[in-house]
Amino acid sequence: MISLKTEKQASPKRVSILLCLSAALIMAMGWGVRGAYGHSTGAAMPGALVSLVICLCAHRPDWWRRTAVFGFLGYLGWAFGGQASYGIIVGYTSGTSFPNVYYGYACLFIVGGIWGGIGAGLLSFGVTKPRSYLNMFIGPLTVIYVTWFFLDKVGLLDWLQQKWSIYDTYWVKSASAFIAGSAYWLIDHKSRPACQLVVLITVSWWLGLGLLTGILGLHMTPPRSDSWAALLGVTVAIFAHLIKSKNWAGLMLACYGGLAGGIGFACGDFIQMLGRAKWGPIAQYPILQKLPYWTLMEQTFGFIMGLGVAIGFIQLIRGQVAPAVEDKNQEYLNEFAVFCLLVPMMWVNFKKNVHAWIKDGRLVPDYFGLSTAWWAIILSIALVGLVIYTLYRNRQSKLALIPNSALGKGQLLFLLVVWFIIVGYFTRVIGGTGSVDGINITSFWLVAVIVSFVVLSTDQKGIPIADNPVPATDQSWIPSWRHWLLWAFLPIFLAILTQLTVSLELPIDHQRFNFNR
Repeated sequence: MISLKTEKQASPKRVSILLCLSAALIMAMGWGVRGAYGHSTGAAMPGALVSLVICLCAHRPDWWRRTAVFGFLGYLGWAFGGQASYGIIVGYTSGTSFPNVYYGYACLFIVGGIWGGIGAGLLSFGVTKPRSYLNMFIGPLTVIYVTWFFLDKVGLLDWLQQKWSIYDTYWVKSASAFIAGSAYWLIDHKSRPACQLVVLITVSWWLGLGLLTGILGLHMTPPRSDSWAALLGVTVAIFAHLIKSKNWAGLMLACYGGLAGGIGFACGDFIQMLGRAKWGPIAQYPILQKLPYWTLMEQTFGFIMGLGVAIGFIQLIRGQVAPAVEDKNQEYLNEFAVFCLLVPMMWVNFKKNVHAWIKDGRLVPDYFGLSTAWWAIILSIALVGLVIYTLYRNRQSKLALIPNSALGKGQLLFLLVVWFIIVGYFTRVIGGTGSVDGINITSFWLVAVIVSFVVLSTDQKGIPIADNPVPATDQSWIPSWRHWLLWAFLPIFLAILTQLTVSLELPIDHQRFNFNR
């Protein structure tokens, strides 16, 4: 007789290992995909992916009910950092001038820290904020996005940016977000707490840019964009919000994200320098010389950042953080989050695929007298309508194809997002006029398969919550002295990377300061 084994509770150690590896791998893959799309739109994808994976692999049933919200917050949080460029900064780290190379690594740490700090800080809202508070953001964020969409379609966005280039930043979007958030504040009194944060972020954006660049005259990569200064202001605003609300669990996550992001950017660049110099074994084995070291650098960014954020969440799991308040069960937050992940995030990225196909001559200019671009818009609208209809039907009467359990819904959403991204990237790079790196394509598909297996293997029982869970406002979540010791050691760590890089004697790509006089 065959005996059926009863489902055992997930091992905390196993959960921690799989959570860390899955988060690190999926963000590494996502960051590699981002390289094909760039900027804020591209950065939204790894942010959404790592957030979905962390939520599903954490084995917290209370978090599973917010899987879509996790994904949306990650999409929004990591999109912020995409405003800052780092191409020239990488060039600063190539050379034999210790001050210039050190400056490059320090700037990379700042940019990575901003990326991870903002991303993890906003993601912390998913585990600490009441559903009613998160629901308040639906209105103002919708108005802001519609405003941006309108400005873009009528050409005002580019026209204003070109006419008044304020340190080559996205100032039009920041200003319009401030106006839209303020207007919504006056119209809808119930959403004022959310509007307050939106206004705080936009004002801090301008304060950071005005103080650091306008008054102090600090330019990280002249003549390139100084968005880093504005984003540093946003980072301070998010940290200030977490401190003011005594959200110590959120503050801890933001600190972990900032530290991991900074270290990830510095270490990733160092790996790229080793590849360029053909250091050690790389010089001996031709196969190692063929590796795409720029892409490896970007994937290292994502791997270390995803690992650091996952470690922060493991602290919450082990410390038994209290579930966030579910005080608005019938609101549209989940549907809103799913829509944002499947429509705006996919639209702003994969519309670039169509432009690339047209440019490369892979699509005929028109069909039946209508341009290919317009056919793409029509098909996109049809798909958007399908998403809206599916969400509506499921809310009215549960659809058979959508699982009833929160875990099942989250798994389905993750599979849709990750494989949309993989297939979208695949169709972007295959068949183009340029060469295609098979290593990237193979590794991305392999990672997506592995992490999908892990997500689908999640134990439905989850990890039970303690009778007396620790609220997010408990001061025990404040990072310990060991965490701050790591921050204190950073100047020495960057100096070590600098000296090792200088010893490679690489040619100068970009030089920030001239010390040869």
